Amino acid sequence: MADEREGKSSSRIADRIELLLWIALMVVGTQVVLAVLDEAGGDAKKAVPPAPGDLIEAESLEEIDRNGKFHFWLQPTESFASGRWSRDGHMLALRAQRGDWIDLALPELAPGAYHLDVFLSRAPDYGIVTFELNRSLLGDPIDLWNLGEVVPSQSIALGEVRLVEGRNVLRMTVIETNSASSPPHYQFAIDGLRLVAVGGATDIGDLPSGNHALPGEQ
Repeated sequence: MADEREGKSSSRIADRIELLLWIALMVVGTQVVLAVLDEAGGDAKKAVPPAPGDLIEAESLEEIDRNGKFHFWLQPTESFASGRWSRDGHMLALRAQRGDWIDLALPELAPGAYHLDVFLSRAPDYGIVTFELNRSLLGDPIDLWNLGEVVPSQSIALGEVRLVEGRNVLRMTVIETNSASSPPHYQFAIDGLRLVAVGGATDIGDLPSGNHALPGEQ
């Protein structure tokens, strides 16, 4: 009888030891998994490209005209974990509709040939846009749709353009939307642009801020 009780006690002790070992394994395993995920997250953060530099900021461009009632305002982007924008913001066309456009004045530079690159944003509810300079179409339509999150487009080359003396007008038009785009479908955003003289660099300097009203102020 005593041997039987002793056997049962030993069995219970063994079961408890096994349970403790399983719990310890689970805890250690969880810590390992968390460490791996944390390291992977750190690597992902390190992999985010830096903000573009030496841009003509979109918010510095004078707005000349627009055809719709959409808002064009400086949206902060510090909270967007998927990328970095110049000066932590982009100009967003909020609640734009198909066919809406906005005209922006380029900075006054010496007349001549320039390479023009634009820096835009992509998002789940953005549309497809085109660019014109002084009413001449530049390049192909640009699809700004992106799955899941807002991301910077990085540099998009619009080719070689010719600036004339006086005002040069850059028009951005949303012409269509991706079939996967979410409502309101036709928004678009621009971080800035870069103009480099053909055959040499151009110092754009510090440009004054444009007059862009926040939502509700128009």
